[in-house]
Amino acid sequence: MLRSRSLFLALSLLAVAAACQRQEMSLSQADKDGIKAQVEKYRQAALAADWDAWGSTLANDVIVSPAHMAPMTGRAAAVAWVRTFPKLTNFTVNFDEIDGRGDLAYTRGTYTLEMALADGSPATEHGTFLEIHRRQADGTWPYTRLAFHSTDPLAAAAPASQPR
Repeated sequence: MLRSRSLFLALSLLAVAAACQRQEMSLSQADKDGIKAQVEKYRQAALAADWDAWGSTLANDVIVSPAHMAPMTGRAAAVAWVRTFPKLTNFTVNFDEIDGRGDLAYTRGTYTLEMALADGSPATEHGTFLEIHRRQADGTWPYTRLAFHSTDPLAAAAPASQPR
């Protein structure tokens, strides 16, 4: 009888410990709000063309993977690249998912960029993104990995001229 009580107690303690560990590992609402705040800081800095502030939302060892380009490694490379962007006039972000465990989180969603090209003409891009954030000791959630691409159809190629 004593043996079965000890076994029951041990199994109960293991179950409680496992439940606590699972709860500890999932993201809290405060974590999700912190990630959203980081994305908002990123968005606002991009709209202001404040590329130093934009860079501060990235981890030092970030990897940024835009479509049709090799990935860029490191904050300095990402900031140098983004400085070539046209002036953004609007930038919206919509989240489809924010999830993760412990100090690691991911977000997935869509974005719309509106911009003024060098010749003054407007352009719009719709796209999708997948981001990985890692919580830092100060509680912030910088981007550690970022991949995004346009979902707009490619422009049709001009028909080839026919020899006469």
